[in-house]
Amino acid sequence: MAKKKSAAPVKYAVKYELDGSPHYGAIQIKDGDRLHLETPHGSKTATLNPKSDVQSLTMILLMELGAKLVSINLHSS
Repeated sequence: MAKKKSAAPVKYAVKYELDGSPHYGAIQIKDGDRLHLETPHGSKTATLNPKSDVQSLTMILLMELGAKLVSINLHSS
């Protein structure tokens, strides 16, 4: 069985609002299809599919933490 090639992770800064205050976290795309959200308030992981986009999926993951997406810095680091 062939081993799945993994690309270098892509990381973006995320600004979100929780209880009316701004906070920052990061999203990282690993192996081309796994989105990992890391914040001081928790972390979540989801799988990207052809119909999902990074912004929508990040918004959903933040909602699960009780937060609201403000912006994503799409300039990868």
